[in-house]
Amino acid sequence: MNSTISAIYQHGVFRPLEQLTLPESTRVQIQLFLPKQGNAFQRRLMNLYALLLDRAENGAINDDAQLFPQILQSDLKMLWYLCNPAQRDFCAMLELAALHLDGERITAEQIAAFQFGLECLEQEQVTKNDFDHCYEMLVAAGLPPSFSFDFESQSQIDQRPTTR
Repeated sequence: MNSTISAIYQHGVFRPLEQLTLPESTRVQIQLFLPKQGNAFQRRLMNLYALLLDRAENGAINDDAQLFPQILQSDLKMLWYLCNPAQRDFCAMLELAALHLDGERITAEQIAAFQFGLECLEQEQVTKNDFDHCYEMLVAAGLPPSFSFDFESQSQIDQRPTTR
C-alpha cells in the first residue's frame, strides 16, 4: 500500500494529520517533502493543524483550554490574509464558526470539521461541494458560521429609528 499523507514533526515524533488504518507496529518508509519555508500560508496552515492535533490528543487538560478558541480565531484570521482571494469566503466561514467554540467543551466532531476545512484550503480552489460539506459539518458540530452582537450593541441597534 502506498499512500501520501501530511504529518507534523513535534518533539522528535512525526504525527500524521490524517487517520491511518495500519496494523499496530507496522513498519513504514517515510519520504520527506518539506514545504517551502518562505511560504507563510503553508506555515500558518501547519500551525493550525498542530493546534487542532494537540487539542484532539490532550482535550481540555491543557492550561490553555480557555485560550484555544481565541488562538484558533486569531490564526484563522491570519490565514484569511494569507490565502488567495478566491478562498477568503471559505476561510471567513471557518473563522465565524470558531466564534462559537467553548474552550472547555470542544468535541472530536468540531475538530474534524476544522481539519476538513484546512484540507480544503490546501487545494488550489475550494469547490462548491467542499464548501457545502464543510458548512454542514460545522452546523452539525454546533458551530454555525455566524456572528451575533453583544447585548449592548444589539440594544443600540434595536433603538435606532428606522427610516422609510
